[in-house]
Formats: sequence, C-alpha cells, structure tokens
Amino acid sequence: MPDIFPEPTLSASLLGSTICHEIKTNPASSPSIEHFATRASVSARTLQRTFLHDTGLTVSQWRTAYRMSLATRLLLEGFDLTYIADRCGYDTIIGFARAFARTIGVPPVTWLKQRGGAGHTTLPVTPPPVAPSFVANRRNTTFSVLLWMYRGTATVTVGDRTFRLHRGDAVWLPDHTTNTVHANANSLPMPLTCWPEELVAAGGPSFPAITSLHVPPHLEKPLMQHMVSDYTALKPTEPELSARLRRELLGNLVELTNRQRVLGIGEPMVRPAPGAKASTRTLKRVKDALRMLDDGTAASSVARRVGYGSASQLSRDVRMYAGAPPSAFIPVDRIDGR
Repeated sequence: MPDIFPEPTLSASLLGSTICHEIKTNPASSPSIEHFATRASVSARTLQRTFLHDTGLTVSQWRTAYRMSLATRLLLEGFDLTYIADRCGYDTIIGFARAFARTIGVPPVTWLKQRGGAGHTTLPVTPPPVAPSFVANRRNTTFSVLLWMYRGTATVTVGDRTFRLHRGDAVWLPDHTTNTVHANANSLPMPLTCWPEELVAAGGPSFPAITSLHVPPHLEKPLMQHMVSDYTALKPTEPELSARLRRELLGNLVELTNRQRVLGIGEPMVRPAPGAKASTRTLKRVKDALRMLDDGTAASSVARRVGYGSASQLSRDVRMYAGAPPSAFIPVDRIDGR
C-alpha cells in the first residue's frame, strides 16, 4: 500500500478548481454545494454535475478524500490524533477514526503501525479528557480586544447584545465596554489586545464598534503570532519588523471588518447612500460581487458573472452602495507570504 493516501484529482474547470482550492485552504470547513453554487451564480445541480465530471467525485466525497490524504501525511509526520482530527474538521477523535477506517479500511493507529511509524509519534491510545467550559468575569478595560475563536464555540455578551461565536469567528470589544465571555467545553477563545491609539491609526476615531467578523485562514497565523507575543515571554527578535507587521495586521483586520459589514457578515447589511434608491436585484448584485472580489476574482470577471455589461458599471454601483471602488475589496494577504 502507498505510504500516503493519494490526493483526489483536481477539477480542470474554473468552477470546480475554486471549490478544490477552498477545501485545500481550509479542510476543516464544510460548506454545502449550495454555498459554492450561490457564490458562482449557478445552480447546485449544474455545479455538482460539472464537479463530478471533472473529478469523478461529488464535492462531499472530494472533501473527505482530501482530508484523508492530509491525515495520512500528518500521521507520518508525528502529529497526535487530537490535532489531526481538528485540522481535518472532526469534532472528536472517535469521529475522525471512524471516517478514516471507512475510507482507508483500518483505524489510523493501525494504519500507522503498518508503516512502522508508531515509534516516533505521540498518538494517544484513548481520547484526552474534555476541557471544561468556563466563564470570564464581567470586566471593563482601558484597552480594546479582538476575541477570536481558535477552537469550539462561545457566547459573548456586551451590554444588551449577545454574540454566538464559532471556530474562526471574532468580535471586537472596544475599551470601556463591559463584557462577559462564556466558552463551551473544549473551546479556546484567543484575545488580541489593542491600545486605542493603534486602532485609531488603523481605522479612524470611531473604530472599533461592537461588531463581529469571520477571520479567513490566511490571517490566522499572523493573528496567533501576535497573540502569543502579547501574553507570553516569546517576543520577536526584530522589534521594528514586528511593529510594522502588527500595523499591517490591524489594517487588514479593520479592512476585513468593514468589508464584512457590507456583505452582511458583520453589521450592518449593505445599504444605499443617503438619497439613493436601489432595487433588491441591484443590492444582491453588489453583495455577490463583493463576495467574489473577496475571493480574489478580477473585477472584469466579476462584472460579467453578476450580470453587468462592463466593469465600469460594476464600479459605479460598488462605489455608490459599498462606499469604495472594487479594488478596495480585494483581500490583502501579503502577511501570509512573509
């Protein structure tokens, strides 16, 4: 048997390759075929048929096959089952082990032993104990915090407002606001501390408001690095470089928050400028266009896919209803490349 379960065949079509890229970027997520179809402005049936023709698998089967390929690589590299299960999108080790055995034929520990890999790993024989839930006391601080869910779920109450956070979600908690955090069992919320002057420089005097956002995979690594630096003795060896990267990270988070407010992920939903009138169709076009721009699709292609005759017409509506040209909504991911 091969040492590593082979990766599934990539789709040759534009629609299918976008799905493959998103799954490979974040294998733990499980968006439905309807999610991908809505973003591509095609029917779920058409997209599923195209994907099956290209790869020989449904989207769900392709995701599982990629997860198993990733899992076998991580097993051979010595990662434990808890990490691998979480990385591959399974809530428990037992769930991961069952999926692994269904796909590959044997449980992960057995598979690894057959390859002589048991000696250099730290695989747990039994599932680890469950981390209990906890509540952070109500607090009122002089600094702002971005609370990011690294794992699990939590409920955050700020005044009379309540946010339910899942993995990857975050919420801005401005300075001098009273908040309570209740994290569920096996959950891990991570705080990024920000001084008011940092956020004023990044987002203006009114930032941050109490609002939620979803942190994309390409910002997870720099976000974690700065959180570790804030709360541990692990500090950068080049303070000037670290300070510059922190400014860029905060700038990206501010931009992301503002984009997602327009998309309706945060608050508020996209709305016309004062005095402007817009049909439901126009607003839907703008929101669909912003989602595609957020995925890195070129403005000319976006205009064509959402039904505009030219990129200038798209630019006109995006400026009117989102407050900035299309170029402002293309994601900045330079941090991940450093």
